[in-house]
Amino acid sequence: MTPADLMVLPVAWIEEFSRTLRRGRSAELLTLIEEIRPAQADLAEALAGLVRIHEFDQLIAFAEGAREGASHG
Repeated sequence: MTPADLMVLPVAWIEEFSRTLRRGRSAELLTLIEEIRPAQADLAEALAGLVRIHEFDQLIAFAEGAREGASHG
């Protein structure tokens, strides 16, 4: 997974995901991930797996990279 993988998602969703990550709220993160599952099942599963093992630093890096990428293109 890379930040580019998240760039298929709406910027508003990425921003909310990033804010929730910084609060460290696993249950809220999993709820947000469920919102994207119908359209992005594989991505949702990968994100949920990282949340479950508390890889928040990695997820924050992905989200920040996606936000930066979205703002540049």
